[in-house]
Amino acid sequence: MKDDWGFSFAGRTMDYFGGKAITSDITALFELIKNSRDANAKEVTIRLKNIDKKDAAKIGACDNCNGMSENDVKEKWMVLGTGSCLYSDKTKNGKPVWGEMGMGITACQKLGSKTDLISVKGKQRANMTFDWSVFEKPGIAVDKITFTVEAGSSDGMESGLTLEISGLKSKWTPKKSMS
Repeated sequence: MKDDWGFSFAGRTMDYFGGKAITSDITALFELIKNSRDANAKEVTIRLKNIDKKDAAKIGACDNCNGMSENDVKEKWMVLGTGSCLYSDKTKNGKPVWGEMGMGITACQKLGSKTDLISVKGKQRANMTFDWSVFEKPGIAVDKITFTVEAGSSDGMESGLTLEISGLKSKWTPKKSMS
């Protein structure tokens, strides 16, 4: 008998890609900024909200990039290690690409236990919520974990990407946020 097998990996491996491979919270934030720049954002805003209240603390990252359609979210955001930088080392605006491995999503996992994503591209909007704790369940493989996308009209919103990260895994102080 002959059979073909492919690799899979345990959900807890996501913690390695985010929580352990990204060395610091500041590095994770910079990864998000690099992604925004590579998507041609002219402005990126990082907001630390309620950092003095553990259960209410959040990190918001908002940019005015090209945005992602529902299909872009599926084919780019949801794929670890995308090879887009292998096809071109320049952004659509001709700047050198800063991102290296398509690992920006793991920066969100590094920073918090939940991420809300809102992406607007043209007249399309895609919303998703990622609960990173599902990757910690024993015995679950990554290919068995799914998240729901809600797609619809942008209702006149400008193109861009907004991430809100909650359930922060580290304490943020004014000194840390200035590093």
